[in-house]
Amino acid sequence: MLQAIPFRCFLLLLVLLPAEKTLSQPFERQWESIIVESEQGIQMVNPFSGGLYQPRIGLRDVNGDHIPDLFTLNPDNVLRLYWNYGDFIFRRAFPSPYDSLPVRRWFRFADIDADNDDDLFSSGATSEVLLYRNNGTQKKPLFSAIADTVRGADGSPIYTQQETVPSFVDIDADGDLDLFYGKVDGAINFYENTGTPQSPVFTFRTDLYMDIMVIASQAKPEEGAATQREQQNERHGASVLGFADIDGDADLDILFGDFFTERLLLFHNDGTPQKAKFGMNRLDTAFRGMGDDVQSLGFNQAEAGDIDTDNAQDVLVSSLLPNSQFAPLQVFRNVGTNTAPMMRRQQKDPTDEIDVGEYAVPARIKDSRRDGVLIGSLEGTLTYYEMSFPNGSQVSTWRKKETFGVPGWQRTAPATGDLDGDGVAEVVIGGVVEDPTKMISIWKFQGNRLVFSESLADVSGINTNVSPSLGDLDNDGDLDLLVGAQNGQAFYFQNVGTPTTPAFERASPPPPFDALNAGRDSAPRMADINRDGKIDVIVGNATPSGPSGGRQRDGIQFYLNNGEGGFQKSPEFPDIDFPDRSNPAPLFFLDSEGSWLIVGMEAGGLQAYYQQGGPMDAPAVPQSSPIGITLQPNLLSGEQATIVEWNAEESRGELRITDLLGKEWYRQEITEKTGSLRIVLPKLPAGTYVCSMATSASVVAAPLILIR
Repeated sequence: MLQAIPFRCFLLLLVLLPAEKTLSQPFERQWESIIVESEQGIQMVNPFSGGLYQPRIGLRDVNGDHIPDLFTLNPDNVLRLYWNYGDFIFRRAFPSPYDSLPVRRWFRFADIDADNDDDLFSSGATSEVLLYRNNGTQKKPLFSAIADTVRGADGSPIYTQQETVPSFVDIDADGDLDLFYGKVDGAINFYENTGTPQSPVFTFRTDLYMDIMVIASQAKPEEGAATQREQQNERHGASVLGFADIDGDADLDILFGDFFTERLLLFHNDGTPQKAKFGMNRLDTAFRGMGDDVQSLGFNQAEAGDIDTDNAQDVLVSSLLPNSQFAPLQVFRNVGTNTAPMMRRQQKDPTDEIDVGEYAVPARIKDSRRDGVLIGSLEGTLTYYEMSFPNGSQVSTWRKKETFGVPGWQRTAPATGDLDGDGVAEVVIGGVVEDPTKMISIWKFQGNRLVFSESLADVSGINTNVSPSLGDLDNDGDLDLLVGAQNGQAFYFQNVGTPTTPAFERASPPPPFDALNAGRDSAPRMADINRDGKIDVIVGNATPSGPSGGRQRDGIQFYLNNGEGGFQKSPEFPDIDFPDRSNPAPLFFLDSEGSWLIVGMEAGGLQAYYQQGGPMDAPAVPQSSPIGITLQPNLLSGEQATIVEWNAEESRGELRITDLLGKEWYRQEITEKTGSLRIVLPKLPAGTYVCSMATSASVVAAPLILIR
């Protein structure tokens, strides 16, 4: 049973707001403009995808090539799509119609109404199960903006526990999808679908399916002793279930990931496709006896599919635990057959992106010995990527060279600069440290080692998650320190020494940073953003908690030097918004053609943005220019044709019509600043669309509504 929840007001706002000039962000997201190589010199496929952290996963063929593609969901609630390119490598699709879907905590694709396309299930704010129907096709999805609340046969909403991921599978081979989800007591809830394939009715059957109860320390001696963590207590917790026919006998087995179990459990179905039979006779370490063991930090989600199209089912495993560093996804390739599987762990990283674990913080380093980027991490490491321009190329190449350990530290945030004039950069490290008197410390390179040198004395009021930046803030020829922290304040350490003998003294930050709360985990970075010869400041932050305790969107803000001892925001550089749980940490540097903005993410990866050319010499929006776009009519019910009139800042641009998920329905090149055009639209579904006119200087947009 399904029930619609109220229509979201943000759609109404889009319809009712007048069309206005939208300032264009000069930094555009980049994917392949920088070549990144592994330590072995192998080019990475998705270097700037942002990293994976506790990723919920799904395998579905969404482009009709009969190969399962990969979906992942980090805690930032952005549903990513990776195309399956074979050889166990997935390439990020961006943009995709899935990026902006309102998923929360988990997702599942399933054709719940038997119309040959996947619908989308996810969690509501109070853990109720929500359904977004696909009103398009499998290749061209169009998910409903109105979510249906999934209800039981008695009419009450179905709730799951926050940590779990429900499963929709046909456990009794009657042609419709039943519902399962794990519980924190180690048992499984089961709702049988007593409706039809087109109209499901979920009837609650049991909260102890087949008497399955998983307690972490009950490992069988013959299958391997319990780990030390499991021996501490007999514990049971949340679980995530994967259903797949592992042994090729035409019925569904259960791959069971338990919160307190570092392995993956396998429950064989000893029944039939029509009548499942499970018991506690399980294999505690899948796939022992038929391949390599599955083992990670724990809470493993398994997804099965023929990833390499060899007619044998493979398994992808993700650890959903916090602090799951460096190998969030594992691929187990079936080198046997479906009836005699042999699962072998593959060494490849299936998404192949820069990922230092969690809380990536990048810093540029350039001296007589090194030219590249250092990346801090939650684990207290600094990973160095060397930067070069092979054969005079205009495209830089990064190559992973080495990783430095910083003992006693977590969430290392580096800043680099030559503080003593010897041609070799020092590294100022902030973060979280066992000895709080060392929370801002200077480290020196000794060969290929980083060695502690000294720490700043006056760190009162700087609580934790320290993030430093070096730059000549007072324009006296030496490097000063501007520091952010968890409490959102900025702290200024003025260098009152010399370029060869630094001496840092605590001082009041320049306005507005003397009074500004820049947002939780603020990360200020000094750089000449607009190339006017003056130091500006870029600030990354995680926005403060709202009244209900929920966080808002994280972001990056740009403050330009006003030449009068302070900084102010400028319309030349609008804020860049990021989803919650992004914790963006910016790095800015120039090349011969423009400016790079590299952003470290909470998930452990990086994102890359580029601004072509130099600074803007004129205001982005001359006040006398009537920049805008209108549609006559903008409400269509019969003939799908409208007249678009526009005033733009430049003569060359593109006119596009997209739906609310970003799917493009119309595109036309424009070569005049001012004009009008009659557009006959293809037959579109009823709904709200956006007509936009984009040039290199601006974007203007207006709503278009189609009704039947």
